Amino acid sequence: MIHRDQITVRRVGDIDPDGYPLDTEELGPYPATVLPLSTDEKSGANYNQTTTRFRLYATHLANLRSTDRVVWRDQTYAVEGAAETWPIAARIHHIEAVLMQVSG
Repeated sequence: MIHRDQITVRRVGDIDPDGYPLDTEELGPYPATVLPLSTDEKSGANYNQTTTRFRLYATHLANLRSTDRVVWRDQTYAVEGAAETWPIAARIHHIEAVLMQVSG
């Protein structure tokens, strides 16, 4: 798989022993391929909302968590659900995940 894009992972910090949040880490950039998946639009009397989803294929080094945020082309996306790992010859070859962005 040839990755032509790059992503950066923003990992939300954990909580320290005193209960204070730790800083967010920026990891990467990692090679990736991002492809359109779906768009959903909702509107009402006082709002318009668009949900956009992309399929992410990335190197196993990205090691995504469901609480991470992914930055791609200067836009920030949430990771929807758990990232899937794809092994080849007993080692992880790449990961796949769904990225989601809600606007409006």
